[in-house]
Amino acid sequence: MDWKATIAGFVNIKGSRRRRAALPFNDLFVHFHQLLEENTKALEIITEMEDKLGGEYVFDRKYLEDSVEKIKAVILGSAYYFNTVTNGSYPDIHEVIESLTRHLQQELSGVVVFPHGPNVLGLT
Repeated sequence: MDWKATIAGFVNIKGSRRRRAALPFNDLFVHFHQLLEENTKALEIITEMEDKLGGEYVFDRKYLEDSVEKIKAVILGSAYYFNTVTNGSYPDIHEVIESLTRHLQQELSGVVVFPHGPNVLGLT
């Protein structure tokens, strides 16, 4: 196969994907602004938790569970706006957020969670 056919095949493969119509600029700007607001809310929750970690507040399980739920809600909103701004380029982002939240909730309930990844063996 010559290089022209290779490029034409690549263009046809890429061109065959159905792309959703891009948002008008005003809508894109509004969604981007909302994305930034959701990210700011998440950072505020994390900062609040860090401030309370300083020792003046006793962390209890209820506080941690509530914080995880608040962060989850904010991050899911952020993911929605992110996907809107990127024209749906990251459809799996919600599944990743749900998986991370599930792991956090398991940790809070006392279940030991092992991350998926390559096994590491000690050299002895």
